[in-house]
Amino acid sequence: METTRQTKSLPATKSAAAALTFHGRPWPLFRIFIVNLILTILTLGFYRFRGKTRIRRYLWSHTAFGDERLEYTGTAKQLFLGFLIAVFLVLIPLFGGVEGWRHYQEIGDPEDMGLSDSVEFAAVVYLIPVALYRTRRYRLSRSKWRGIGATQTGSSWLYGAMTLGSYVLTVLTLGLAWPFCSTRLMAYKINNTWLGGSRFSFTAKAAPLYPHFLAVLGVSLVCLLLPIMAVAVMAWPALALLMGEFSLANLQGLGHFLNTYFFLSFGIILLAVILSRLPWNWYKARELSYFTGQTRLRDLTFAADISGWNLLKLRIGNFFLLVLTLGLALPVVYVRICRFMASHLRVGNAARISAIVQRSKESSRTGEGLADVFDVGEF
Repeated sequence: METTRQTKSLPATKSAAAALTFHGRPWPLFRIFIVNLILTILTLGFYRFRGKTRIRRYLWSHTAFGDERLEYTGTAKQLFLGFLIAVFLVLIPLFGGVEGWRHYQEIGDPEDMGLSDSVEFAAVVYLIPVALYRTRRYRLSRSKWRGIGATQTGSSWLYGAMTLGSYVLTVLTLGLAWPFCSTRLMAYKINNTWLGGSRFSFTAKAAPLYPHFLAVLGVSLVCLLLPIMAVAVMAWPALALLMGEFSLANLQGLGHFLNTYFFLSFGIILLAVILSRLPWNWYKARELSYFTGQTRLRDLTFAADISGWNLLKLRIGNFFLLVLTLGLALPVVYVRICRFMASHLRVGNAARISAIVQRSKESSRTGEGLADVFDVGEF
């Protein structure tokens, strides 16, 4: 009997700030993961839809807000149908058309071959956020708390266009537009999220993020450029050998130096790239905390106390767990992420939750018509 079917209530919190709590453990989830892995291999990948559903049911049923655990009502059939729709109604027609266009260009005008590659790349960049938005919509629509379902309205296609435009604007501004773009994207998602008949609101502005963004950007550039400058300085001995007296000894010395130089340069540049990424954990932590604090559900307020150091420890730990175990520690990573979110999220005015629940149960919202037929799974 799967533990994911548990819906037992937890003791109610007595504080005004209700906490999100996670009660899952790595070992039970690891057993589910191993069975899923074996059956997925034996069925040539077809079992993965059922496996993904089992994992979600475990994670949802071991996550509680206040005195009630969450419930996941999605099924493997829905995921499989969503996969078929994505493949046969979106991906095959789209990329089949691009490949046909490429073949026509090879016969007709070879100079325009690059255009089809650009279209294909843009399509991939566009479809990824579309898929992520539809994934979020599906997960919310199959999530319940106290019998109340969540909903994601809005258009995934519009969100994909907004994301694509954000990427273009970020590139054109050398990255400076990203806080503005990320705030707009988050606003679209949160303002189109519902719990029953109650709608979430998001009031964040990009301006408060820019001091942190610019500070982290400066530190990141220093971490990247200083090692690269050191690599350039290390090249001076090679130039001295080249400008000196031409001799066999000089050539042999140059060859030995270049071998050592390229090896050290590769290591230093790789280290520089890694170091330049680390400061962004502090910005991401600030962004998550700020976005959470600017989110409301009627009278409920939210807060997160995420620090850059805690986020960095989480990510580094997850990275080494996955690398050192060749991915077998994925259940441990799931548990670590869920515990991290639960330990840092707080909800204010929790006493008002009963009124919101009662209003949600009394309200009646219509479905999305044909959209419900096609939105049966995730890409």
